[in-house]
Amino acid sequence: MLQSNLIAHGQWPYRDFFEFIWPGALLLGALVIKLTGFSVLAIRMTITLLMLSAIWAIDDLAKRFLHLPWRLLLLALLLFGIVSPFPFFSHHVLSAVFSIWALWHIARFIRHQSHRNLCFSGLLSGLAAITTQSLGGLLVVALGITVLASAQTRTWKNGMLFLASALLPLLTMAITLLACGVWPFFWRDTITWLAQGHYADTSVWGYFSTAPIEFVKTGFIPKPHHVLIPIWPQVPQAVQLLLLAWLPVLGTLWGWETVFRHRACRSHPAYAVLLSLTLVSTASLLATCSYSTSYHIATNAWPGDLLCAMALSRCAKRWPQCRLAVLFLPLLLLYNTLYTGWQNYQLFNQKENWLASYGTVEKSFLADMPRNRTLEYSLVTEAIRQYTGQQSPVFIFNVSPEFYFLADRANPTRYVVIYPVYISTDQENEIIRSLETTKTPLLVDDGKAAPMVHYDARFRRYHHNPPHLGPLEDYIHKHYKAQPFSDQFTFYRRIDKTVP
Repeated sequence: MLQSNLIAHGQWPYRDFFEFIWPGALLLGALVIKLTGFSVLAIRMTITLLMLSAIWAIDDLAKRFLHLPWRLLLLALLLFGIVSPFPFFSHHVLSAVFSIWALWHIARFIRHQSHRNLCFSGLLSGLAAITTQSLGGLLVVALGITVLASAQTRTWKNGMLFLASALLPLLTMAITLLACGVWPFFWRDTITWLAQGHYADTSVWGYFSTAPIEFVKTGFIPKPHHVLIPIWPQVPQAVQLLLLAWLPVLGTLWGWETVFRHRACRSHPAYAVLLSLTLVSTASLLATCSYSTSYHIATNAWPGDLLCAMALSRCAKRWPQCRLAVLFLPLLLLYNTLYTGWQNYQLFNQKENWLASYGTVEKSFLADMPRNRTLEYSLVTEAIRQYTGQQSPVFIFNVSPEFYFLADRANPTRYVVIYPVYISTDQENEIIRSLETTKTPLLVDDGKAAPMVHYDARFRRYHHNPPHLGPLEDYIHKHYKAQPFSDQFTFYRRIDKTVP
């Protein structure tokens, strides 16, 4: 959201602020901010409406394969398992919505041979690519294979038309960046930095690491000798997280088994639609492999969840005794929805759970965090405003950019967030030059660098050797005086005589 706000106020991504994702989500956020002002609620409502539209598209696809009770179960899973817990504005969610609509249009093309649908599918795949590179690229490959492999669409003209439509958003982005002189900065931040910032050393491949860890830490307390103590009533939420991570995997495996078992029917349109579903689900899951949290899997899991519902309906038809077991899922969703709703209702009616905001249309936010943490955030926000003037910049590190809009203060550097593992020496020196030029009076360390290395599975190589900022840390110790603010936050106030 903060990056979108910067774009809405005339800044260019990559040139004026660092960003390693491509600009699709940032541009949508900037458009909403231009229309409504910097309103977090408006941005959240926009992404929620887009997710609801994707639910409609999934339901329309499901009509060909599922009876009404199973469709309702699928809708409950998507609505209360994904949309309700994860209405976050992010490139992952937006690219997943684009992928669902691209899949819907390719299914329409298979059934009706409408080239308009084929072009829309390609355009949406291209939009997914300029939003999240991994998902968009794999989506273009998956749908391209569908077009070339299906008996109904297998012509080189259809393949070229789809590819040309998919390349159009990419070419538009490239031409715009070149024309505005931003291309070298785009290349540096999204390509070169991946090598300089040690990104390849901080990836998690496979579902057998992060997703089960999240499941455990949500509902259980690990004790010595690998004993897990359940935390009630959070255990059902932990079970839901586990299901969100694994149901699409099981559905995708069933899809491939069905595709190979019925390959003699590949001339039938339903087979081509099933093939496209399976390919897109596979692409969506592969796109999360570099960071397989339950959140990332859930946001990409829509095609896999549809395949899983199809598999469960076939199992229940063959083995009627399985129907009682399937009822566990809606009961789990209902319990977690009611429990979360009751928690939010209690939070809503207590003033101490509201967090003041000075830089957004909304004057305060309901904080989804423990009460003591909400109080700490409120005190940090007020302290930043007390120690700095309206025009004074503040540099906040490592990953707490929300304070820029909570306190309504500007960032003197290009870096909204920094990761000690990812950041390169060149980037540290660039931050130092910015701090020195502006004589930034206040720095805020959010204290998240060391804990992040231990709880984030991406950084498991650094568990026993936590990373440190090099030149930047030396510069801070030379020019700033540390003032511990709480057990987590540390303020650094400049000690140069030129700054009061």
